[in-house]
Amino acid sequence: MTIQTQIEADLNRALKEKNEFNCSVLRMIKSALHNKEIEKKSKLKDEDVFEVLRHEIKSRKDSIIDYEKAKRSELAEKEKKEIALIEKYLPAMLGENEIKKIVLEAIKQLNAGPKDFGKVMGQVMEKLKGKADGNIVSQIVKQNLK
Repeated sequence: MTIQTQIEADLNRALKEKNEFNCSVLRMIKSALHNKEIEKKSKLKDEDVFEVLRHEIKSRKDSIIDYEKAKRSELAEKEKKEIALIEKYLPAMLGENEIKKIVLEAIKQLNAGPKDFGKVMGQVMEKLKGKADGNIVSQIVKQNLK
């Protein structure tokens, strides 16, 4: 079963159970996926679906920051719940130890110094595409290029 069909099935289940929150979030996801299909003019592969889901999570994280600045904690909490629901459809992310091993390997392979941040990030993110948060990878690369 593809991720897209899983989302469809979960949306149907949420509709039957009258779960308004899940219906709302899953409809937004379905709409974003549909827009991506129109953009690509073809069916989406799971990698494309993951990309859309990550984009949805990123936009919600940005909203959380704005809501917290505006002292709107109830809206920030809603966004956090939406992120938790969306994350169920993404593959598990790598931990910091696994990321650090890949970063150290890339630094060694490139014989990189402090000025080679971009080269290292490029190589590491190519290997970790979709498996790690870019901010975490960036911090680990910075720590290890000193």
